[in-house]
Amino acid sequence: NRTVALYAAPNALAPIIWATIVLPIPWNDRERRWLANAIVWLGILLAVLALMQYLLPKSAIRGWPIFQPSGSGRARLVATLGNPEYLAGFLLPGALFALIGIFESKSPSQRIIQTIAGTLLVYTMLLTLSRGAWIGLVAGIGFWLLIRVKGKADEEPKPQGRPISGKRPIR
Repeated sequence: NRTVALYAAPNALAPIIWATIVLPIPWNDRERRWLANAIVWLGILLAVLALMQYLLPKSAIRGWPIFQPSGSGRARLVATLGNPEYLAGFLLPGALFALIGIFESKSPSQRIIQTIAGTLLVYTMLLTLSRGAWIGLVAGIGFWLLIRVKGKADEEPKPQGRPISGKRPIR
């Protein structure tokens, strides 16, 4: 269907366009953390709206299209995006940044905040019943672990103490 293809194309191409614009920019650590936190907070806002719509009685939401029936008979969250796949795709980067932030944060209070944010985003993403988002979450965490392990392997071991021969190490 051409209409569906025209409607879905910008959503499919958005991550590629976004990465092409953002990746070449020379970011420092502070700016990268700010951008990651902004993505997490935007995801939290949409997740809270979706969960409010999910938990409130139907009379309180006045006919908002919050569910899309699936083939299994279970309802899927769509929030304001109109499609559960779009909602899951919007929540996925925030969930990844929050989960990575749990391990990368140095302060305990920041870890607690990231844990709460990650739990909220992943739970909302699970309610969309989007298998693609679940695969994306696992792939994103796997990619991060691969980069982290590779980064630790590339670090040179620092010499400990004096060498046995008594000579200075050659650098």
